[in-house]
Amino acid sequence: MVALAYYRWRIVGLPRELSAVGVDAFVGGKEDTRAGAIRLVPWGQGWRDTAPAIDALEISVLERRFQHPGNPVLTFCFANAVSVTGANGNRKLDKSATRFRIDGAVAAAMAIGCKARDRTEPEDEPSIYEVMVQAAAEAAARAAAH
Repeated sequence: MVALAYYRWRIVGLPRELSAVGVDAFVGGKEDTRAGAIRLVPWGQGWRDTAPAIDALEISVLERRFQHPGNPVLTFCFANAVSVTGANGNRKLDKSATRFRIDGAVAAAMAIGCKARDRTEPEDEPSIYEVMVQAAAEAAARAAAH
């Protein structure tokens, strides 16, 4: 693990607690990078941070990269997760839209979103949407040929 996304509210004690159990960590963008240390990435629950994370989660599912070990709590959280769309088209998971917990789904989106922020894709690699359009065009061509 190279980074850990965290919700900003009441996080003041996290670096101290990590240090107490022997984990070296630093807050990305505020402290100097330390070799071997975990970078802590502040993560909001509003549209700005959440929308790209939901997009990254969706892409990881579509590309079959998302790994779910069958944990019943994570299954419960994803089953309860409701995506809401804002006026500008951005999406986020909203806990007010359900009676049950969604924390595991939110944590998964934060982790995948954090990784997506750091990942730099080669410019010549097609996006998932381009791959989907190409696959649909190939399927249509095969259907028309028969």
